[in-house]
Amino acid sequence: MKSATEQYDVVVIGGGLAGFCAAVSAARHGAKTCLIQDRPVFGGNSSSEIRVTPHGAAAFHAYARETGIISELLIEERAANHEEIWENGWTNSVWDMTMYNMAASTANLTIRLNTTVFALEKSSDRIIRSVTGRVSNAETEITFTAAAFIDCTGDGVVADLAGCEWRMGSEGREEFGEYHAPEQASRDTMGNSIHFRARDMGRPVPFIAPDWAVKHEDASYFYEDGRLPKELRGGYWWLEIGVPWHTIHDAEDIRHELTRTSDASNLTWNYPIFLNMG
Repeated sequence: MKSATEQYDVVVIGGGLAGFCAAVSAARHGAKTCLIQDRPVFGGNSSSEIRVTPHGAAAFHAYARETGIISELLIEERAANHEEIWENGWTNSVWDMTMYNMAASTANLTIRLNTTVFALEKSSDRIIRSVTGRVSNAETEITFTAAAFIDCTGDGVVADLAGCEWRMGSEGREEFGEYHAPEQASRDTMGNSIHFRARDMGRPVPFIAPDWAVKHEDASYFYEDGRLPKELRGGYWWLEIGVPWHTIHDAEDIRHELTRTSDASNLTWNYPIFLNMG
C-alpha cells in the first residue's frame, strides 16, 4: 500500500452538491482546497448514478430557482446537454462532466475522486489535524492535513469519527415542543427508494423475471392505489424500503430487496427499465 500526505487550507469530504459548492466557494476565495469524493463522479444524489434533479421548488415557482454555484452549473449543463427536461430523468453524464469541468477548472482546488475517508487524527478534543482516505483500485492511502475540515458526507462520517454527538430518527414531541413530532422518540428514518427509467423502443420488449425476483400474482394494486407513473419514460420513485432495516448499515440488503421488487414489477412494462437507488 502506497502512502502519501497532502496539505491544504480547507478539506471538504463529500462531493455531493453541498460539498461541491463548499469546495468551489472556498477555492474561489483563495483557500488551497481539496474536495474528496468516494464515487467516480460528483453530484451525490444529483449525479447520473442516482439522478435526483437539482431543481427543487423551481419546478413549481420561477422565483424559487437555485442561485449561485448551482445556477452556474445548471446554465452550463443546459448549454451542453440536449436531453429534454422531464419528470425524474433528464440527468445524465453531461451533468457529471459539467460538475467535473467546473471543479477541474477552478484555481486552488484539488479533486480526489474514488477516495473514501476512513480515519482521522485530532490534535485536541475539538480540533481535527488530519483525515486519511483510501483511493479505490490505486492501493494508495492519502493523509490530508488542513486548517479546516468540512463534513459533507451525508451520513456525518467525519463527525462520527471525530467523536461528535449525533442522533438518528425522530425526537419525541415533548423534547422540543414540536407539535408535528411523534409522541414517542424513535430511530425510524425515511427509507431508500429505487428509480425506474424507461425507454420507448416502439415495440413490445419481452421480459423474464429472474428466479430471485419477488413474485406478484397480481401487481395491479400498484396502480389501483393511485401509484401511476406520470409518464412511462419517467418511471416512478415510490418503491421504498426502510424500517425495519437500518438505512445505513443495511444499505446493501435494502438494495437487493429493492432490486428483487423492481424486477418483479417490470412485468407490467413493455419498455426496458434502467434502475438507480438513492
